[in-house]
Amino acid sequence: MCPKCVSEKVLRIVYGLIDDPNVLRKNEIPGGCCVEDDSPVWRCDKCSWEWGQGGKGSYASADD
Repeated sequence: MCPKCVSEKVLRIVYGLIDDPNVLRKNEIPGGCCVEDDSPVWRCDKCSWEWGQGGKGSYASADD
């Protein structure tokens, strides 16, 4: 559940080199090949809020 808008439409962000996007499940999105300690783990499909395990987050940039 999204901590901002309480939507149930939450996507898991998958990091790493993904050659074939068809391997992702319907509730997963690619997050790029590089992952940092503060990289988000989840993205709300309704409001685009992204957050990690600690609960801190931010809105996804327009570039995503």
